[in-house]
Amino acid sequence: MHPASSDVLTALLSSLPSTTWDGIRDEQLLKEVNGLVSTENLPTLLQEEVLHLRRQLQLLKRCQESKVDEDLGAP
Repeated sequence: MHPASSDVLTALLSSLPSTTWDGIRDEQLLKEVNGLVSTENLPTLLQEEVLHLRRQLQLLKRCQESKVDEDLGAP
């Protein structure tokens, strides 16, 4: 069984760095968004997958900034 498009989109949105939502000025809305993308209440397997995706996105960003060698310990 393949995941639905909405499931994939939800996982990807949950994987975005928390700083993605920093532009939200409405405190109540920001609190709600943070609650929706929090990994705390996810099942363990899904939580691990979301955290893995977050690390991959962070590494991609570092690659784009040409800083990946620092992360990988290259001389």
